[in-house]
Amino acid sequence: MIALGEDRHLRLTLKAWALYLGVCLVLAVVIAWDLTTSREQDMEAARQRTHATSVLVSEWLYAAFETSGALLSSMAGEIRPESLPGPEEDPEAHARINQWLDRHLHLLPNTKGIALFDSEGRMTHTSGPHHEIGHDISDQGHFQALRDNPDLERQVSRAFFSHETGGFLVAHAQALRDAEGHFAGLLGVRLDLDFFDHWLERAEPTPGSSLTILDHDERLLARRPRDTVPGLEAQLGQPVEAGRLAPLIRDEKDTLQFAIISPVDGMHRLFAARMVRDLPFLVVAGEAQQTIMATWWQKFWTLSLTWLVIAGLGLLVLRGYLRTIRYDLELQRSHRSLEEANRTLGQEIRDRQKAEDEIKTLAFFDPLTQLPNRRLFTERLEATVHICRQEYRHGALLFIDLDNFKLLNDTLGHDRGDQLLMQAARRISGCVHEADTVARLGGDEFVVMLCGLSHETQEAIQQAEIVADKILASLKHPYLLGGQEHHSTASVGITLFHQEPVSVDELMKRADLAMYQAKAAGRNTQRLFNPDMQALVIARAALEGDLRRALSEKQFLLHYQALVDDDGVLTGAEALLRWQHPDRGLVPPGEFIPLAEDTGLILPIGQWVLEAACAQLAEWARDPSLKNLKLAANVSARQFRHPEFVPGVLRALNTTGADPHRLKLEITESLLLEDVEDVISKMRQLRARGISFALDDFGTGYSSLSYLKRLPLDDVKIDQSFVRDVLIDPNDAAIARTIVALAGTLGLRVIAEGVETREHWEWLSRHGCHTHQGYYFGRPGSVVAMLESLPGRPLPMRRRAHPRETS
Repeated sequence: MIALGEDRHLRLTLKAWALYLGVCLVLAVVIAWDLTTSREQDMEAARQRTHATSVLVSEWLYAAFETSGALLSSMAGEIRPESLPGPEEDPEAHARINQWLDRHLHLLPNTKGIALFDSEGRMTHTSGPHHEIGHDISDQGHFQALRDNPDLERQVSRAFFSHETGGFLVAHAQALRDAEGHFAGLLGVRLDLDFFDHWLERAEPTPGSSLTILDHDERLLARRPRDTVPGLEAQLGQPVEAGRLAPLIRDEKDTLQFAIISPVDGMHRLFAARMVRDLPFLVVAGEAQQTIMATWWQKFWTLSLTWLVIAGLGLLVLRGYLRTIRYDLELQRSHRSLEEANRTLGQEIRDRQKAEDEIKTLAFFDPLTQLPNRRLFTERLEATVHICRQEYRHGALLFIDLDNFKLLNDTLGHDRGDQLLMQAARRISGCVHEADTVARLGGDEFVVMLCGLSHETQEAIQQAEIVADKILASLKHPYLLGGQEHHSTASVGITLFHQEPVSVDELMKRADLAMYQAKAAGRNTQRLFNPDMQALVIARAALEGDLRRALSEKQFLLHYQALVDDDGVLTGAEALLRWQHPDRGLVPPGEFIPLAEDTGLILPIGQWVLEAACAQLAEWARDPSLKNLKLAANVSARQFRHPEFVPGVLRALNTTGADPHRLKLEITESLLLEDVEDVISKMRQLRARGISFALDDFGTGYSSLSYLKRLPLDDVKIDQSFVRDVLIDPNDAAIARTIVALAGTLGLRVIAEGVETREHWEWLSRHGCHTHQGYYFGRPGSVVAMLESLPGRPLPMRRRAHPRETS
């Protein structure tokens, strides 16, 4: 019944929300439609207003030029071009004509002058200053148009700059014909740009709107309003680069509408441009988008706020309705709760008892294998140890770890891993007596406690080893996991307990140590704990602690061993790490480098070596006798593979200022066992900065010629194990000669390690190895000791090796 009530409540809730969201969505759609319609209407009204304004102003301007044309036509009717006197012929008549022109000048507003020109384009009479007489306009377009077209009576020019007035003018000219109708000159009126501004004043543009008059060259002739454009006077007569008026200028259209950012004042406007009939002028009327959309935005915010208010009120109503439904459901639940209380009380008691049983099982048993867990096993082990002491009998603890279990989990998944653990638990349990205890500590670790073993120690050891071998044999059989066969092995550590007072934790540690010894011995075997194991672990832990302190207390130092050429000249050195222990003295690297590799301390130690070597290079650079020496530093495989290796090397160089061309990094062949492409990439990055590379201990590890030719190496070093016996072992001599020949073929230099006698030096020099390192030239030590050990060495004998020489 409760489920039915909750289902009904859910349906009502969903319906209420659907209704609310539907109403909100419909209202939003209606508002969006209304806003879209209003916007289109506002834009259309603006387009009509700008069009009407451009038409009105263009007609005013056209009418003004028609009035000017009528006056010019009337004046032309009174003039007989062939009878006009010159200033020399009849000065008085000439003056009367000029005065006549001046009187007509006042009939036209904003005109700069009226003038008569003869058929050659020279000014003969003018209402202005008499020094303009003789001014030539034959090169101007309006004169040429009237002269060349007998059907053309009047012509209006585009805006041109007048040097006499210092501003832009427009000419309105009337052709003069003689009695035979031939062109005899023209009567012209010069209008300044105030003429156009006069007609824009009548339009009275609204805020945000603009009125502009341009000629066909897109020159700005007049604009209203004037006060919104700084420096407008300087822009008059200049092109405005409107860019949208070409169809009007080419007479493709008489009206054009567009929206752009005004090139005059930078305001975004909707423009309507119109040709002034057949005159070379355009009227451009514009309204600011901000002004056009102001009412629309006010409507937008009003309707949006209205929608939000309605949605908010609707949400309040919806919440009230849902609260009412919820209260009704809770009331129904309360009525039924009393009926269900009696039924659930008994079930709760039963469930509690079951839960207590499950808690006890979880507290003492492993949920996967159902074996005792660590807690229960510890209790049983403590009791068994106590019993063995009382009965003078041996007991044994076997620590079992499945080999490579993590690989199984990673490849086949945890489900398959759990199946293997359950099968392994059953097999181990089948190998012991009922009185013994098998437990799972966690992961892939199991422990077995054997009790009631022999009084004799050796016999008890044999009994424990027999059980361990039986367990190993059982666990080695194939497992069937998900229909597939899988093989697994285990490693077992054994420790005995008898009369010796030892804690359970100590027993577990001993068995664990023995198990790790079995792992180290190759897995799938067993090892018995002995005190030497613990001593070794304690010594290793102490050494690790000392190693960490050595890093923080700067107990490391570098010794240097010389590298010389065939002439005994020092060419460089190899930096060798040493540890100056405060108690043990100088610790050789063979004792602490493997531990540093295992613990990861090789990373900070290796970085210190690089920084110290670079600092030594920087110091040598200040000594003229040592500045050309190269210094080699060894790099471990783990350090080289670290993502921060390349930045660390560059940081050491930048910090010390050392020359990268003097730094050589020595790598070993073990580096080539993993991700060779990454190794090559890092070497190329560092080699691009000038750092060189040498392959150390060549021939003792993983030597692949395919990788050798791809590595950006400079040197290979013949391992001292080959150099030591080249004089007495034909095989070592052959290997050394082969390495020299191979390196020469690949263009690599050869360095011989372990040169301890003059005979070694001579043999290597004769066979093509020209760089040498070894005790013959001095043991590793300080820089001073290295330099002092070199003088006084006799040079090797220079002779060619005999073809039959083998050593």
